[in-house]
Amino acid sequence: ATLLNCDISDALKRIENRKSAFDFIFMDPPYNHDIEAKILSFLSGSDIVHKDTLIIAETSLDTDISYMYDIYNVEKVKEYKTNRHVFIRIDD
Repeated sequence: ATLLNCDISDALKRIENRKSAFDFIFMDPPYNHDIEAKILSFLSGSDIVHKDTLIIAETSLDTDISYMYDIYNVEKVKEYKTNRHVFIRIDD
């Protein structure tokens, strides 16, 4: 594991040139700040994910996730009392 003590945008740029892609990415950004949309947009064109990478994005229930269906294969959405987990993979 590697700990990067920096903003997510800087962290993504630092790991962009990894030798291999991640198999799993779990993201739990602060709710209602549109951060997950920016991260997912970046990841959709990044070499740190591949077609088999499972991305689990945690969002609040009131976050609009409709854009995810346009750029990813949404495999499952699991809703809880105050939040949801969206299980997605890169669109082939």
